[in-house]
Amino acid sequence: VGESKPLLLSSTRPFLWSRDTASVQKSVFTLQPCDSGLEVRFAGFLDRCGDVAAFAKLAREVRFSLEYRAEGGRLAYYYPDFVVRLTSGEHLVVETKGLADLDVPRKDERATRWAVDASITSGVRWWYLRVDEEPFVEQVARLRSMRGLVDLVYELRRQEYLRSTPQPRSRSREEILTNMDIISRRMEGVEGLDVDAEIRRLREDPRG
Repeated sequence: VGESKPLLLSSTRPFLWSRDTASVQKSVFTLQPCDSGLEVRFAGFLDRCGDVAAFAKLAREVRFSLEYRAEGGRLAYYYPDFVVRLTSGEHLVVETKGLADLDVPRKDERATRWAVDASITSGVRWWYLRVDEEPFVEQVARLRSMRGLVDLVYELRRQEYLRSTPQPRSRSREEILTNMDIISRRMEGVEGLDVDAEIRRLREDPRG
């Protein structure tokens, strides 16, 4: 089996583009072919980030796509929006997202898996990042680096996870005392542990 050839952005053939474009400096493409105003704004952000060495908007003509299982199990192709190389040597595949659809989690999973495989195969650190429109637009004015954006996205994901995680039910004072009674009966005869004294203290303390 022959080795697959690397996909070079510089080998992309010229193509016509009638939608939005972004004029940038840190790319092999001086005009970035953008599908939305969000992508135009994101390209401008990347161009001014001090820790971004180079980037490119991945139009379909670049021929970079990922196979994945879409809703209903059908085979589909996913075309991520940007590829970014940081000054640290790390690489990112970035998806900018306005409205989320049912396939977003599947695309995220597939792109994350691709980044892991690419890191192992190439020896270069690759990772995947999805950037949602609302927090990006709200925070872009104060962001000065790609690392700052990564930290923001991860913090928002963490907060989202915590909100979706059921919180433990708070127990009343009486429930706690009842449980301590049960523990006391189970621990009878154990030296050095006076659970009864602790229960009496709690019962007599009006503050709980």
